[in-house]
Amino acid sequence: MDMLGFWQDKLTTRSTLARLYDANHAYHATFYDYFVTDDKRTKNKANVLYAYYKCKTKAISTTHLLELINK
Repeated sequence: MDMLGFWQDKLTTRSTLARLYDANHAYHATFYDYFVTDDKRTKNKANVLYAYYKCKTKAISTTHLLELINK
């Protein structure tokens, strides 16, 4: 998604490795209902790919998770 220009992360010496970890976490979350992250770029990219692949997983923030828990 970064290569296509969607919610690009700033290029640093650690950003490539960070993207790899984010992608790995987002992939493993496909086995669950929610992927919880407070990184807006990661959340947006994950939701686009989840929708594209018709995956039931939703990427949400911790604030949204707490709202769901407290309902």
